[in-house]
Amino acid sequence: MFRKLLLGVGLLSGTIIGAGVFALPYVFSRSGWLVGSAYLLIFAAIVALAHLMYAEVVESTPGEHRLVGFSKMYLGKFFEWVATIISPIGLMLMLTVYLILGERFFMLILPGTLKPAALLLAWLIGTFLIFWQTKRLALAEALGTLSIAAIIFVIFGYGAKGVGNLVILPAADLKYVFLPYGVILFSYWGRTAIPPLVKFFKEGKALRLARPAVIIGTVLPTILYVFFIAGVIGLVANNVTEDSVVGLASTLPIEAVWLVGVLGLLAVLTSYAVVGKNIYQTIVFDARQKPFLGGLAVALIPMLLYTAGFNNFIALIGVVGGIFVSIEGVLIVLLWRRVRREKKRLGWAAIASSWLLLAVFCGGILYELIYH
Repeated sequence: MFRKLLLGVGLLSGTIIGAGVFALPYVFSRSGWLVGSAYLLIFAAIVALAHLMYAEVVESTPGEHRLVGFSKMYLGKFFEWVATIISPIGLMLMLTVYLILGERFFMLILPGTLKPAALLLAWLIGTFLIFWQTKRLALAEALGTLSIAAIIFVIFGYGAKGVGNLVILPAADLKYVFLPYGVILFSYWGRTAIPPLVKFFKEGKALRLARPAVIIGTVLPTILYVFFIAGVIGLVANNVTEDSVVGLASTLPIEAVWLVGVLGLLAVLTSYAVVGKNIYQTIVFDARQKPFLGGLAVALIPMLLYTAGFNNFIALIGVVGGIFVSIEGVLIVLLWRRVRREKKRLGWAAIASSWLLLAVFCGGILYELIYH
């Protein structure tokens, strides 16, 4: 049973830990250590609750469905279209985030490489990997997660001596008090892992382990995030770059810079392939478009978005987290309320918790729309 629980936790945590980790030191250093810590703790709890709600929806519904299918089944045609539209757009923007990071990691590995060349390399390799065999992609995703974990411990190992730099950060900077919202929400979101996680425990006749696996799997990345934030700030004090990557080149030994570049590139490109495959399947199977159009879209749109000006790392993650992830959060809460109502289990505690999450997600959407 413990082994099954461990595998379930690993599935969710592995999905969660990704590009968002590289934005955390920057928003932490700008908003202040107290504000950043509050966001990490509060959003770990909020996202864990949202994941639990989605797990209950998945568990309560016969057959295999994605967010689009659940929305059509429980919420009607309008919300089906909302889910159909926001999912691929949000994921396309996520691919653009990975392109930005891929460009930066290539420049760590090959110092002096021009940005356009590094970007082109990242895009070509990532696009090739999208159309790789699915079974191989599953292995690649696991390797990518391990690569990010390795980067975190390498950076913390070098930056541990300077952890005292945290005290030079402000406790709170009201100018940036909302900056962490979208970034940290993005960094905890693992909605796509919930259906396979529930299926795993159902098939293993251990469904009672799904709930603790969701809670632990959502909260566990917090530990790695704290290590990474402390390591980066320990190395560069309050001179943190937006992606936490560029600033490391002048503070780490050359061999460590190269190692971080290689591991980071592996993590980014494998994630690019997995997300790209998800978009392709959504376009072809959910939106019922021709495979050629799905392939063309997933290959070209991320590069077009980058060249059109969507290349600010922090702003892009903030938009994906603050708008697209938040919309998914709203849909999940509405789905859960509908399922609970059908079960006649929508008591006052359930109503209060659902309204709390709706307020958080809707507030974030409004902030990002107004701010950006």
